[in-house]
Amino acid sequence: YNPLHNRWRGVTPMLHPRLAFGAVTEAGKIYVFGGAQRMTMDRGDVAKLCEAYDPATQTWRQLANIPEPLEGPAVVAVDGTIYLLGGQRNPAGTTEGAVQSYNVAKNKWTRHRPMPEPRKAFSAFVVGRKILCMGGIDVDQKSTATTYCLDTTTMKWSRLADAPEVHCGFFVHVGDRLCSIDVENCDSDYIISEDAWVPDRKLAALPIWHKVHMVEPVALSLAI
Repeated sequence: YNPLHNRWRGVTPMLHPRLAFGAVTEAGKIYVFGGAQRMTMDRGDVAKLCEAYDPATQTWRQLANIPEPLEGPAVVAVDGTIYLLGGQRNPAGTTEGAVQSYNVAKNKWTRHRPMPEPRKAFSAFVVGRKILCMGGIDVDQKSTATTYCLDTTTMKWSRLADAPEVHCGFFVHVGDRLCSIDVENCDSDYIISEDAWVPDRKLAALPIWHKVHMVEPVALSLAI
């Protein structure tokens, strides 16, 4: 998608078609992790696979396999290292708390101490060298209100202020605020500098929205 021209175009398909994967950009490339090949009990073996797309050459490259295969992990990048947090292990659908980091330059994985509370379907954000993890679904398949911070310098976790409501869904980072958007049960935003939750500011009032062309269903074949 070209935001300057508000246009979509097809590019090179992934090496392994998948859904429910995690993805992030780092140093001008797109990295894709884990997922499933189909929404059945036999979900294929792509949960262990990782690949990178170079927009400059429009080519994909296979990378080192993920140590703990997962679907739908939260994925963020911090200074050349990509972190996979939580997610789901199938076919059982077990919520996981694994923390794994991928060194882009060395094509090497490292396992770390797991999350304080396993979760899936949550939002993760990078603030400096820290990763904030918000809400999600716990091991009992229930939404949670907890918020945690991982300091990637010390690899230690700390607990932040709980949200007023249990929630799972998505937030967006706008300045000093993490704004709830399409978040189940949550009508609050998180103020990073204050470690506090405040009533939802309603993103519709913020000057960040504009209309774009919708993707035809056939175009989704690139992403699944």
